[in-house]
Amino acid sequence: DPVLRTPRHRPTPTTMDHSTNWTNQDAGGLCWVSDPNQAYVEAVFKGISGNIATVETAQGQTLEIDIQAPLQGPSRKQKEPPRRLLQRVPVESISMTGVEDMDNLPALHEASILSNVDLRFRMDKIYTNSGP
Repeated sequence: DPVLRTPRHRPTPTTMDHSTNWTNQDAGGLCWVSDPNQAYVEAVFKGISGNIATVETAQGQTLEIDIQAPLQGPSRKQKEPPRRLLQRVPVESISMTGVEDMDNLPALHEASILSNVDLRFRMDKIYTNSGP
């Protein structure tokens, strides 16, 4: 079972959509990996060598992700966009019913918003706030 440890870095406006600040000290930390079929999948960060991060998804699949690839311009040779790696803080660790005000999410990016909306939808708490 993965350790509930979040990466030491915190998202900033320049890294909101994709984080490149991973280090081997973050090993065991929780993350989201973009997925062409499911938007994002839960994963555990295993380590990094150069620009290649290794993660293991909740389904047991090991992925190697070039953390610099999403920052480069699109290429016509790419069959699908490069995978992105985002910090994951389980919403359940804050509240078992999710977060009503999206501004209170500890890591505010599309994966955490989707996760929070999914959790609240399954609990029939479909309304959320965003902003003041």
